[in-house]
Amino acid sequence: MNWNIFAWVIIMFFALSWSWGMTKPYYRTRFNLFAVNWWWICIAIVLFIKISPFYLFLLMPLAVIIGFVLPGLLGSVVMCSVISAGLYFIK
Repeated sequence: MNWNIFAWVIIMFFALSWSWGMTKPYYRTRFNLFAVNWWWICIAIVLFIKISPFYLFLLMPLAVIIGFVLPGLLGSVVMCSVISAGLYFIK
């Protein structure tokens, strides 16, 4: 199995399982909604720009940490800045 496929399996496991968890009211917190929404946005960016899925192993934990420390608009601004900086240095 290719390493990229293995990375996508791990990424989709976390994204789909946390997304499924959002169907339960107990787990639907502001922190979890922020993280899961940004995970799907990052997955779409990686698919659209066609960069390595290993970039998501950095972005997904950052979305969780930023969502916990800076939820809301400020956290979204920080996540946009992190994604933009990462794409600037990757390309």
